[in-house]
Amino acid sequence: MTNDNNQTNEKIFSNTFRTLDPQQKAQENRGTKMHIGRVHLVTDLADGQRAYPEPDHSYQVQSEDDPSLDTTVEYVERRGDRLIARGQNGEYYAVSGFDRFELKKIRNWLRR
Repeated sequence: MTNDNNQTNEKIFSNTFRTLDPQQKAQENRGTKMHIGRVHLVTDLADGQRAYPEPDHSYQVQSEDDPSLDTTVEYVERRGDRLIARGQNGEYYAVSGFDRFELKKIRNWLRR
């Protein structure tokens, strides 16, 4: 009887704390709509997969070199080992790596 309980507990524990390698994680996420706020590493997305802003947030691309840069992000896409954001101005901005642009998260308050 206790042997069955131990096996059940081990099964629950192993399922709860299951770790995935980055490619498995990206494959599991491929079928779901990812949000930018859930992307922390390049490997959180599969190559070519996109992440979109959350319904109550938007993101802007910022640059220390160009303070006039002010565009809202439509989505972030993984391309190889980089994350690329597409701005509403039609331009693409690297948001990962050494020469990246910064993403600023902005809360969109509900209008009454």
